[in-house]
Amino acid sequence: MRLRNIIIGCLLLNAVALSGCGTNAGSTAAPDSSAQETESASEPDEEKTVNITVTESEKSSSENVNIGTNTSTGNKNVSTETDSDNDKADSSEDDSSDSERDVDSDSTDIWNSKDRDLIFNHDFTDDIKQDIAGASASSSSLNEELSQVQKVTEKYDELFKVCEAQLELNMAAGYTYMIWDEELNSLWKRFSASADASTKERVLKDEQNWISMKEEVVIDNLGRREDGGSMYPMLENSFLREITENRCVILASELARIKGEDFNMPERNIYGTYVDNQGTGNVYSSLIMRKGWENEDEAIVSLYRVGEIFGTFTKKTNDEYSFESNDETIKGIIRIKGWDGASFEVTEAGDSILAAGDKFDFGFVF
Repeated sequence: MRLRNIIIGCLLLNAVALSGCGTNAGSTAAPDSSAQETESASEPDEEKTVNITVTESEKSSSENVNIGTNTSTGNKNVSTETDSDNDKADSSEDDSSDSERDVDSDSTDIWNSKDRDLIFNHDFTDDIKQDIAGASASSSSLNEELSQVQKVTEKYDELFKVCEAQLELNMAAGYTYMIWDEELNSLWKRFSASADASTKERVLKDEQNWISMKEEVVIDNLGRREDGGSMYPMLENSFLREITENRCVILASELARIKGEDFNMPERNIYGTYVDNQGTGNVYSSLIMRKGWENEDEAIVSLYRVGEIFGTFTKKTNDEYSFESNDETIKGIIRIKGWDGASFEVTEAGDSILAAGDKFDFGFVF
């Protein structure tokens, strides 16, 4: 729903400020980091497209691993490619960036200003780091900490209200994604320092698999970057913000268990992506549930060695939904298990290779 509202708002804004977008819009890129234990073989780092230039961490041991995308946040410049060491900002600039972006302003002045140039020439990286550190330090529980981080997100959501150009929308979305990426790394550092070896190994494997599958999950939900146009960085960062926030909830629950702290898992929105990864970093099958452009409830069931089934779903009970393919040949039941995943059972298969009674589980939640 959040993604859909952002898209609609962007389209309305672009209609008003088309000329501004024509000169400022652009797709920008930054890399993703991946987690790796010392004993594991080195693999190439993967790049992910986001709109804020951020740095890429080298893979490190499980004791000092970063599991978010922006392991050390970068500068305010916009870049098409980055490849830098940990804790070092990439200094390359996009062709659309002016030298005036090197001049920063005090963050207090920023939040009191309505000057777009002043706002979007400011690098919020350090501000976000401080806000996330403050959220953790001032919270007496992990549930409270996540609530405080949500308030930080709402603070930076205010940037969308002053955006006029697509580049600015891309930047605003990148900063809100950066918030949850910073929180994810903060949670991991504390978890890594507290967990015993077997717990750390189990959770680290899940985090590595999550990182490995993110790119494919983004494409499954948004399409390919080269087909997305100037809006794609905004949509991608908004989507990454959502799934990273979800990952923070899961990691916070693991940390709470180690600390012996009560932790209430928030109710999970049914809309999202559920994956069968067979314990690996690859997507074998997936279930995507989302709102369509006409506000209909859409589902995409992608089955390994079968193909994709596009359809709609309607609620039956609190956790069961009736599914019907768009061509009306396949029907089934989707069962949502909250943070434990989802399943799909075929009830009618028509002439397809599926059969009534076939069941598929999607135990990895994005």
